[in-house]
Amino acid sequence: KEESSSQPSTEDAISELEEEVGSSSAETDEKEENMLRVIRQGEESSALQGLFDLIALNRLTRLGELVEPIKERNSKRVTATFLMAVGQSKDRNLKDFVLDSLENPDGRIQANAVEAVRMLDLTEELKSQILPLATQSSNDRVRANSIISLHKTGLIDTKAEIENMLSSSKDNRKLSALYAIQDLMDPAMIPLLEGPIE
Repeated sequence: KEESSSQPSTEDAISELEEEVGSSSAETDEKEENMLRVIRQGEESSALQGLFDLIALNRLTRLGELVEPIKERNSKRVTATFLMAVGQSKDRNLKDFVLDSLENPDGRIQANAVEAVRMLDLTEELKSQILPLATQSSNDRVRANSIISLHKTGLIDTKAEIENMLSSSKDNRKLSALYAIQDLMDPAMIPLLEGPIE
């Protein structure tokens, strides 16, 4: 009897475990609050780190709260990184922010907006906005991301667009074309690698 009384009961063990989980959850919530606060009010480098931390921890359910602060901050780097988080979140409620970002003159923001469109599965809905970017954008990454997004829609001749980029004299354009080939993982694109390999 003495031995059994010194052992914690199952109820005590469950209660202790619940307490630990609750404490851990509270710590995580506090950590998330701190990250959100830093993204809203901190220096640019701190805000960037806060966004990367949210992505790494997959704490992306409250991004809607950050839309206005991100717009007010008006930082190209922070906006581009926020778009990465938006894509990862799969939250279609953030579509308007992505749509506005497609019009942004900054190439990195525009490229990440196109990527977010694809990750949010909005390509079909927004294809009219993306189509000109795939064929006319002067920014190589925007062009590559747009080609990748539109590939399955049949609206563009993917192979011809990538060949066009590979024939450029600009190394960055060629690298972006190679990035598109690698991302698409389409066997039909493999012959296009012969030139760059040589």
